[in-house]
Amino acid sequence: MSHLPPKYLCKRVIHDFGRRHVPNRHYIPPNFFSSKLYRDVLDSLNVSHIPKASASDSAQWLNIVNAADSLRAIAYLMEAGQPSGPQETSEACKRIVADSLSSVWAWSQYMHPFLRNCDEDAFEAATKLYQWQFHDLGRSWHYDALCDVISALWQSTAADSKDHPVKTMPGSASYIYDLWWYMAHATSDQARQAALISTLAMSAFDDPDRHVAKAIVAKGSFGVDPLVRRLCALLDANNGQCNTRAVYPFAYILNNCAICDMSVRPRMYPLIWRVCSMLRLVDYSMGNHDVLSKEGMFLMTYSVDCLHLLPLLSCTLRGPRDIIRLIRQGILQVIHRYLDRFNDAWQEKSVAAEIVDGIIIPAINIPSVATAVDDVLQEDGLVLDPGRVDYDPFNKLRASLQKMADMKATYKAGRKSAMQSCHNKACANEVYGKLKRCPCRWACYCSLACQASDWSSHRTACQTKTHEPDASAFRIDRPSDIRFLQFYAHRLLVARGDSSSMGTESFEVDLTSVSKEPVITVVSDSDSAGERTVSVIVGTWTTKTSLVFPLPTATSR
Repeated sequence: MSHLPPKYLCKRVIHDFGRRHVPNRHYIPPNFFSSKLYRDVLDSLNVSHIPKASASDSAQWLNIVNAADSLRAIAYLMEAGQPSGPQETSEACKRIVADSLSSVWAWSQYMHPFLRNCDEDAFEAATKLYQWQFHDLGRSWHYDALCDVISALWQSTAADSKDHPVKTMPGSASYIYDLWWYMAHATSDQARQAALISTLAMSAFDDPDRHVAKAIVAKGSFGVDPLVRRLCALLDANNGQCNTRAVYPFAYILNNCAICDMSVRPRMYPLIWRVCSMLRLVDYSMGNHDVLSKEGMFLMTYSVDCLHLLPLLSCTLRGPRDIIRLIRQGILQVIHRYLDRFNDAWQEKSVAAEIVDGIIIPAINIPSVATAVDDVLQEDGLVLDPGRVDYDPFNKLRASLQKMADMKATYKAGRKSAMQSCHNKACANEVYGKLKRCPCRWACYCSLACQASDWSSHRTACQTKTHEPDASAFRIDRPSDIRFLQFYAHRLLVARGDSSSMGTESFEVDLTSVSKEPVITVVSDSDSAGERTVSVIVGTWTTKTSLVFPLPTATSR
C-alpha cells in the first residue's frame, strides 16, 4: 500500500460535477450518493485508518492525506448542496452530515493543530518525499481543509442552529476556537479566520447555558486575550476591510464571556476605548439606504451588543480620568445617534440607561467629569425628539448637571469669600496685604503667626483625605475634585443638621446611589475622644471608592 498514490478525491469530485452534472450551487443529483466516487470519499474518512500517534510510514501518511483530501471534498459538496434560502436545510446536506459527521469529527480531533500529530512541516515533508501532487495547495492545506469543512457543515445546516449537529460533537466550541487561534497566529488567511470566528459566534446563539463562552473562558489568558487583541487590531488597522459584519462576532462572543465570568473583565479593559470606534462603523452603513433597508435589524443588534460592553466593563474603570476620556471620545454622541436611529423602548432596561444612569450621572458629582459632560452638551446639544423614544437620558443628564452647577457656584462663592480675609478668627487684619494660602488651599493667612495660632482649629480641615484600605482601583487624585467632594459632603451634613462640632457621629455619604440622590448614613457613634469622619462614596454603580474626611470632634456632650 505504501506505493499507492493518493486518490485526489476533491479534484475528482469537482471534475465529476463539471463534466456530468449541470453546475448548480444549490443542487446535488440524488444518484450521486450511490456513486463509487461518493463511497470513496466516505471510505477515506474511515476512522480505523486514524494512526494511534504521529504518522511514521508512508501508509499512515497516505491515510492522512486521503482523509484531508476527503475533508476538502465534503466541504465542496456541502457548498454545492447549500440551500438557496437561509431558513432551510437541503436534503442533500442532511444526507452528507448523517453519512460523514462522526468520521469528520474523529479525523479533526487527530489533526488538531496543537497535538502536532501532522504539523505543517512534517505534512509538507511527507508530500514532497512521496511526490504527491498537492504542492499548489500550500504547506498547511490539511488545516485549511479542516477550516473549510467545519465552516461548510455549519453554514449549510444553519437553519438547525438550535440543535445543530456540530453542537452535538463533544468539545466543538473549544475545537473551533483552537482552530481559529491557529489560523490567526500561523497564517494570513483572513477569509478562513473570519469564517471560523463567525461559526463560533453562530454556535453561541440559542445557547442559554453559554457553553461557547465557558469553553473560551476555561482556557484562561489563552482564551479571551487573543480575541481582545484581534478585535483591537481589526479596529486599529482601518484598512477598509473593517465593517460591522467583521466586528460583530468578536463583540458577541466577548459579551458572552464577560457575562459568563466576571474575572475576565479586567483583561477586556482595552475594549472600553474601542466602543466608540465600533459604533462609528454603523455611521458608514447608515449612509447607504440599500444597506439600511436590508440590515436595519442587524445594525440595531450590533449597536446593542457593542454598547453593552460598557456596562459589563465599567467595573474596570480606574477613575475620573477614564470616564473623561470616554466622554471626549464621543460616547454621549454615540448614544444619542443610537437612540435617534433605533427605538430603544423595546428593551425593558435599555442599554443607554445602563450607561448614562450607571456610569455618567453618578460620576457627575466629580467636578472634572461634570465639566467634560457640560462641554459636550454645550457643543453638540444632543436633544432627542420626545416622540421617537420613551427614554431620553439626556434630560436626566441635564438635570443632574444643573444641580452640580448650582453646588459648584456655591462652592466657588464660599471659597472666594474665605480668601478675602485672614482665616485666624483672632486676627482683625482685613485684606490690607497679600494673603498666603495654606497648602490645603482651604484657608489664607496674613502671617505665619496667624497660621500657627489657628492650627488647632484648622488642623481637621487641613488633613489630607485618605482612600479606605479596601477601596477599589477607582482613584480620585485631582486635588480640586477632592476639595469639592469634601465641601459637598459637609454641605449635605449641614442641610441635614448633622455637622455640629458638638456631635459624636461619623457619617457615610453615598453619591452613587441608584435613587440618584445622596444617601447619608450614620456609621458609628463614638465617644467624645474618638475621631469623627465622613466617608464619601463616589464613582459609578459598579466601581467606586470611599474618600474619608475628618469632622470636628466633640468638645462636650
